[in-house]
Amino acid sequence: MLTFHNEREVLAKIVYYGPALCGKTTNLEKVFYDLDPDQKISQEIEVVNTQGDNTLSYEFMSMESGNVLRIGNYKVKLSLYTVPGQVHHIATRKLVLQDADGIVFVADSQRSQRQLNIIALAELKTNLAEQGLSEKPILMQFNKQDLPGAMPSSELIADLLTTRNEPFLLASAIRGEGVQDTLKLITQMTIDHAKTT
Repeated sequence: MLTFHNEREVLAKIVYYGPALCGKTTNLEKVFYDLDPDQKISQEIEVVNTQGDNTLSYEFMSMESGNVLRIGNYKVKLSLYTVPGQVHHIATRKLVLQDADGIVFVADSQRSQRQLNIIALAELKTNLAEQGLSEKPILMQFNKQDLPGAMPSSELIADLLTTRNEPFLLASAIRGEGVQDTLKLITQMTIDHAKTT
């Protein structure tokens, strides 16, 4: 949930969601290491252990988005999270998703991962509905487009886009392609949504 501070700042929580090994963590690492040091609130990505999953962790990062992104007179700061992708960690994914302001669904463009993408997206929609977050903005990132045989966007759209017609971007997180564009777009979508609610 967007949090407003007396210092004329607003904190937005963005969650990167998707199946195991789709590139969620790689996205955060690329964002973090490409940032100007002055934009970082944290100087390293924090790994947070969660209750009930003793060996499980997820990444958390705070960053300032600069003066371009604002809600009214409030400067926007972002907290970025990833969820664990393994199927048996559903409780932790729900926990991380709480109070999300915007979601990036990272789909793996490898044909062998097609069904896992579909399952992960269905679970995301269920989790959002259970938490009253169904109207939160979702950006689809079709990752691993650099790999041979990657599914074209037309197939991924047919599999994953719903009646909401979520916007999508093509990416290769390992190469850094589409990573910054993804973050910029989901941030703007989140701000635009906050202005209308």
